[in-house]
Amino acid sequence: MAQPHTPPGLRHELDHHQLRALQRRRLPAPRGRQLRQVLFRSNQTGSNTFAWSVTGLLNKRKYHVAVTRKGEQVDFYLNGLPAGTYGSAPGRSAVKDPLPTDRALRISDARQPFGGVIEDLHMYRRPFSAEQIASIYRQEGPARGGDMSVFGKVGLKAHVHPRPGKVIAWLDARRMMPLPKGARVIAELTRPGEAAVLSRAEVTRLPSTGKTRAVLDAQDLVPGNYAVRVDMIGADGKPIGERNAAPIQWPGRPEEFKKIRILNNLCWELLNAEHVGARQAFTLPCDRWVFIQTTAKVEADGEVRVVIGSAIREQAAIVHATPGESTLEAMRFLKAGTHTIRVGRKGSASVSRLVVRAIPMLQYAAFFPASHIKEHGPYDWDFLKKDVLPNINTMIAINSPDQIPPHLDEWKAMGRKWIQTRTVPWKDLKASDAEDKIYSFWASSPGLADPRMDGLILDEFHGNHDPGFEVFGRVVER
Repeated sequence: MAQPHTPPGLRHELDHHQLRALQRRRLPAPRGRQLRQVLFRSNQTGSNTFAWSVTGLLNKRKYHVAVTRKGEQVDFYLNGLPAGTYGSAPGRSAVKDPLPTDRALRISDARQPFGGVIEDLHMYRRPFSAEQIASIYRQEGPARGGDMSVFGKVGLKAHVHPRPGKVIAWLDARRMMPLPKGARVIAELTRPGEAAVLSRAEVTRLPSTGKTRAVLDAQDLVPGNYAVRVDMIGADGKPIGERNAAPIQWPGRPEEFKKIRILNNLCWELLNAEHVGARQAFTLPCDRWVFIQTTAKVEADGEVRVVIGSAIREQAAIVHATPGESTLEAMRFLKAGTHTIRVGRKGSASVSRLVVRAIPMLQYAAFFPASHIKEHGPYDWDFLKKDVLPNINTMIAINSPDQIPPHLDEWKAMGRKWIQTRTVPWKDLKASDAEDKIYSFWASSPGLADPRMDGLILDEFHGNHDPGFEVFGRVVER
């Protein structure tokens, strides 16, 4: 920017350095697309502190970036808007080239330098507020080609979610803040050019961040082109700013999901039966873990066995054998398709409820009995059995290459999965036969070599774009 703007009421305390770009080239891929790190020098101690950002920068775009620091809090701003708050931390040995003693600031990570063009850099002696930074951008942004129209309406991104039959309107009112008391946002789903409202949602309490969402019901919509429109309405009922709108294409709700009750983003109810017969069928639309819960009452001579699919009686997922009423649960990983649950009764026994739900992978990571806090005792199998193991379906374990976990068979008999973790063999990259060595290191691990195990997690891929990643990638593809 030609000249830095000092917000009203703030005394002009500016250290201004006009920088010529050292690297006049476009942002390369895959590196250089983030303002990854800002390194500060503390005036009090002379030591380095840094803060990380995940601020994404796209090619062939101009950006106004601001960074403020108050104590240990570092705030990033992009085009006048907050882009994240982070805590700064003392410099570590991992920073290979610490900040020279005659400098107070470094932009980006030494291992992944910023690859774009910096036109100007302005350094102030005190941090600005979010309002002041927005004011600077609104005054100087037009000269840089910034779109100022976005400051007069609610930001909108509309996403379709056919399976649950919903359209999510992601709302961003930061450009209109501070908002008057009683302001609310109304989101509506319509057909382009038509006044009729097909679905409506209202947000009456906007969070302090200015960002929220509105959920629009689209379960009964036929496939076609639609539009989502949003308005900010004041307490007096009058519009604030301009209307924003976004087109969407609705594909229709998949047929296999019309009989499924979507409970939340992770859990779908496939079956909920009170009058439980000898056979109950349900349809799973994709490969997923399934949670089965039964409530039964048995007498001393009674028993209830719940068997999934073609499993034999002895492989029952749930067995009610203790006299009295009980609710028991099981989890199994099933392929997409229609499945049958067989409910066998013996003696005096009744089943009052059967619930089947599709659920995500529930992990415990990682099973390693030793504890860093010795006073707490070991986190061994007996410790986990009470409250942890019943609530997970996948064990992530750390074990040596030649060690078979002692509880593997017990766990697999419950229909669960066991995955092993192995490190990344960085040292083997220097060998002439690096790919063969790395392949042997991973392929010989029990996670892949033992048929009872379910896979391998390759741990500790650190760094940004290390050349070794290409070698590791070829090994994985083998």
